[in-house]
Amino acid sequence: MTLDRVQRLRDVDFCFRAKGIDLQAEVELQRKRDQGYANWTKHFNELCEYKQKNGNCLVPKVYTKNKPLASW
Repeated sequence: MTLDRVQRLRDVDFCFRAKGIDLQAEVELQRKRDQGYANWTKHFNELCEYKQKNGNCLVPKVYTKNKPLASW
């Protein structure tokens, strides 16, 4: 089920429980996975850009241009 369809069902107060399984929790988990993948992809692309500019992937811990990349 797509997140759009889940949201449409939520909008009409649909209950996502079936046989003791909390579908809403599963949907939230998938949303977090999707967000995690998006964040990983963003950092990966930033790392590729850094490597293209600097010739390596050795991002300094005090890299002020992109602090999250330094700790990724």
